[in-house]
Amino acid sequence: MKTMYTTGVLIASLFVATGVLRADDSSAAKAIEHPEVTYDKHMVNADAKDVQKDGMKVTEANQKVKEQKELVDQARKDYEKSLQSYGADNDVTKQAKSRYDSARKDYMKLAKKNGKAVETLQEDKADLHKAHSELQKDRSEAATQ
Repeated sequence: MKTMYTTGVLIASLFVATGVLRADDSSAAKAIEHPEVTYDKHMVNADAKDVQKDGMKVTEANQKVKEQKELVDQARKDYEKSLQSYGADNDVTKQAKSRYDSARKDYMKLAKKNGKAVETLQEDKADLHKAHSELQKDRSEAATQ
């Protein structure tokens, strides 16, 4: 459920970022007349690109975490089956336990990395929102001049 929600949010943010990128109106006369507006447009575009790039990273990270989770589940099932069939002192069971521990450790690393990617995406979205607000403010000030 969270994955579907996260994917939906990412897709929506990518569409918003694409719309912001296409809304660029950069004429040379306006750039000379209002350099702050031009600079803010540049910042909005740069932040939108960061959001789009980080959104793709989060999507890829979510997929990797999902795949690793499946590996952990399979390793756990193999270990439990080996434990029931051979007992705890058997070499097969010990190897299965080792594979399970290794898969679980890799899963935890990926989950932590994914959390950092989500935090980066949220920070970039906040930067985009701030830059967009500044752009709107500068445009309104430039229109009154």
